Amino acid sequence: INVEGTKNVLDFVRSVGCERCPVAYVSTAYVAGRTSGIIKEDALLPDRFFSLYEESKAEAEKIVRESGLNWIILRPGMIVGNSTRNFNTVYYVLKLLLQGKMGFMPISSRQTVNIVPVDYVAKTSVQLLFNENAIGRIFHLTLPHKQLPQAGELIMATIKWAKQNLNIHIKKPLCISVFALQKVTSMLSSDGTKKRGFLNNLLALMPYFLDHHRFDRSNTDKLCTSPEGGWQEWLPAMLTFAC
Repeated sequence: INVEGTKNVLDFVRSVGCERCPVAYVSTAYVAGRTSGIIKEDALLPDRFFSLYEESKAEAEKIVRESGLNWIILRPGMIVGNSTRNFNTVYYVLKLLLQGKMGFMPISSRQTVNIVPVDYVAKTSVQLLFNENAIGRIFHLTLPHKQLPQAGELIMATIKWAKQNLNIHIKKPLCISVFALQKVTSMLSSDGTKKRGFLNNLLALMPYFLDHHRFDRSNTDKLCTSPEGGWQEWLPAMLTFAC
């Protein structure tokens, strides 16, 4: 879908004579793949990725850039649904935490979590779509690094919220190395299919939590307003939905 669907949209734009209309492609910040450190918006795409999803998004970006159309590429982080209502993406992990099923977390407590509310992404996308200075440029639709929560902060805020709003006490999970989790998963016997599936689900999310990227927002900051508020304001709505 990411590749062939993108080709179909570009063909449609040409077929209706809208070659000069701006075409905004929603990619992902994680086309950065296995690159680490500061990720510039205009940097060359890598050739190594954590998943086929990332790779297909990168391939689609190349198709858009070579289309000859007036393109804009938008790269959001992990989108959480509306800053005042519900969310997804990190839902799986937070739901397990609220259910008391997360005795450990395969992540450093100091690791930042690259979440961004969908309403900010939508608002910024519209701003860029109607700004002629955005044509032919790439934009990271992520929060400024200083506004991102650390995993430990997110965990403790969730535990506090559960006590105040659900009257339940959740034991603080132990943060352990993702490499240790991979070893445990590989050692499980066939009798542990259910447990192995649970661990594999966590491992599939780890590239987005064990995140060594720091997304530069230079292009975005030049043309768009900075996001207001912080993750502490969205968390109650996120946790309410996770229940």
